[in-house]
Amino acid sequence: MSSITTPFEHAEWYGSGAGGFQELMREQVRNVLFVSSFYESFIMAEDGQLNELLLTKFLDVNLSQAPRLTHVPTAAEALELPAEPDRFDLVLTALDVGDMHAVELARRLREMGSDLPVVLLAYDYRELKDFWARHDMSLIDRSFLWQGDVRILLAIVKYVEDKLNVEHDVRVGVPVVLVVEDNVRYYSSFL
Repeated sequence: MSSITTPFEHAEWYGSGAGGFQELMREQVRNVLFVSSFYESFIMAEDGQLNELLLTKFLDVNLSQAPRLTHVPTAAEALELPAEPDRFDLVLTALDVGDMHAVELARRLREMGSDLPVVLLAYDYRELKDFWARHDMSLIDRSFLWQGDVRILLAIVKYVEDKLNVEHDVRVGVPVVLVVEDNVRYYSSFL
């Protein structure tokens, strides 16, 4: 005989004594600084409406708030923007953004005192492997591979939010699903 759980029973599992669902996911990604060439941005949304496309994908999975994307085509422009406190929650960058590569961008952000997560989005697997071989990736939070589906942006945002919130949410009582996968092609497609 199987039992059916109600949302109220789930509240007990997720720490209702500590505030329930309201206590979860305290840190959210609301604003993303997207650093890529205009061409790479165009690849992701052929009509140029990346924010609207991202919102649609978030609504498709019943997430009410999609982050706002601010696109800049060069790392120099990107370095000017995070100086404004609390403006961005995540930096999403292509491998090479004209005037510097992604690791250099991350290094300069750290030198400026920024602790923003920096996620790399590559468009070619061989190019990404070569990039990994040539650079110290310790300043990059995670690398993802574009495979033609804009939902990768959803996966990146949720990955960063989970990373920011896991310690607190586990203390409150949320169970964790641990995924062990080191192949960028696979985790970029199933997350």
